[in-house]
Amino acid sequence: MALISAQYGADVALGQVFIGSTAAAGVSMPLYSSTTQVFCLWNPAGSGKNAYLLNCAIGFVSGTATVSNVVYAYSTGMGSAIGTAAPVVTFTKVSPVNAYLGSTNQSAMFFAPATVTTTSAPTFLKSMGVSIATFTPTATVTPMFTIFDNINGSLALSPGTTLFVAGNVANAVVADISLMWEEV
Repeated sequence: MALISAQYGADVALGQVFIGSTAAAGVSMPLYSSTTQVFCLWNPAGSGKNAYLLNCAIGFVSGTATVSNVVYAYSTGMGSAIGTAAPVVTFTKVSPVNAYLGSTNQSAMFFAPATVTTTSAPTFLKSMGVSIATFTPTATVTPMFTIFDNINGSLALSPGTTLFVAGNVANAVVADISLMWEEV
């Protein structure tokens, strides 16, 4: 193998780095403590892996923003089953993309870029450190923002844990969200 100088180059070449994204049309971020979420990374119990978060990017698509912060929320003891009697009631499961494009390595994580319903509300973990100001797009003014959080592996999901990207308040702004993680 050739020497790789990119920060995560060796991990990408090993097929251990994955990307989960919403549709380019985006989603409206709910309140972090809602039992209905729209962006979730779930490390199912029994996966045998930890998910080390590398970065999260959020881009404005449309809508009227409310003063808010983008935050991470989490839940533990989530098991690995989806259903009425499980901690996760509904889950729009989508396969994450391996960052080594063309790799056949599959993620051990469950990823949902749309509807997720849980029986208990997630717990606030931390702010991304970015606030969204109030604005209303017009024909002449279209606000733009990009939020990037370089987590750099300082946060990990152990088996049976979920992570949500949400707002500290519900927000009508529509944004696309991407999360990159490494599985070890």
